[in-house]
Amino acid sequence: MSGEIKYNFSVKYANGKLKNSTDSGNVCIDQAEAKMISTVQTIGFLEHEALCLCDLSSVGVSTLCNLDNTNSVNIGTVAPASGTITIDDYSVLLLDTVTISGTPLLEGDGNDWIIGFDNDSTAANLATAINSNEPTVIASVVSNVITIRAVAVGVVGNSITMAYTDSGSEIGLTLSGATLTGGSDTFIPFIKLKPLETYIVRLGTMNLYALAETADVDLQFTIYAD
Repeated sequence: MSGEIKYNFSVKYANGKLKNSTDSGNVCIDQAEAKMISTVQTIGFLEHEALCLCDLSSVGVSTLCNLDNTNSVNIGTVAPASGTITIDDYSVLLLDTVTISGTPLLEGDGNDWIIGFDNDSTAANLATAINSNEPTVIASVVSNVITIRAVAVGVVGNSITMAYTDSGSEIGLTLSGATLTGGSDTFIPFIKLKPLETYIVRLGTMNLYALAETADVDLQFTIYAD
C-alpha cells in the first residue's frame, strides 16, 4: 500500500544458559509527506553540527549508521527557547492585542484573530494567527494553553518578545514572561552510535545535531518524513 513506512527488527541473545529474543513484528506508519533524505555527512568532533535535512518539514522513521570503525558519534539536539500563553477568560479578550516578536495580533472580526466559543477554541484561533503571521516562532496548542517555540534553536530565541495589551479593564490571558526562555546552545545527546553501529529509530524533533567523540566520522543516514 502506498503512503506507508514499514519496518521491523529482531534481537537474539545467547550466552551460555542465558537466552532471550525480541521481535518487533511489522510496524506500519502512514506517511503524510512523500519525502525522504538519504546521504552521508562527515561529522566533526570539535563542535556539534546540524544534520542536513534539505527540504524535509518533518522527520520520522530513520536509519543511522556510523561508518567509522574506530570512533563513536552522538546524535542529539539543541534546546529552542519557548514560552506559553494561557487563555484564562476568552469572553474579555475583545479587541485585545497579543504581540509576538514585534508582530501585533489584534482580536476582532476582520482583524488578525477572533475569540472562539470557549477558552480552548480561542487558544486554537490565536495559535493559528501566530503561525500565519510570525515566522520566527511555531505555536502549538493543548486545551487553553499555547506553547510558543523559537524556530531558531539556541540562546538566540531567548530574545523573542511576548506582550499583551488589554483594551478594557479585565485581563483575559496570561503570558509566561516578557520573552521566550530556555534556549541553550548546549548539545544534548540522546543516541550514541559506536563504531560501525546502526540504529533504527522514529525521531520526534527537527532539531537534529551530531558530534563525534574523538575524531571526524562519516555518518550515513536515511530519514523519512512522518
